[in-house]
Amino acid sequence: MAVCFKFSEIVERKRRAYKQIGSFFRAEHTPLEKALMVATGILGGIVLGFALSPIGNGIQIASSNGCGNVISERPGNKKAPK
Repeated sequence: MAVCFKFSEIVERKRRAYKQIGSFFRAEHTPLEKALMVATGILGGIVLGFALSPIGNGIQIASSNGCGNVISERPGNKKAPK
């Protein structure tokens, strides 16, 4: 199901978004509160993106750059198809 917007609708949504962002920064919050709200939004997006991302064979924290210790060769892991 594709969502299609007219160009004028996109421009209007962009204007409303800029207006809301501007009102957020003009609101009566201390700079620390504003920074914490922005940081919470960014970190929440990172966590949400990580939680929703497809993970095929687990997470690998190494480069496997030819040193011979590939994850698929470790005990308990499935062999990777060749």
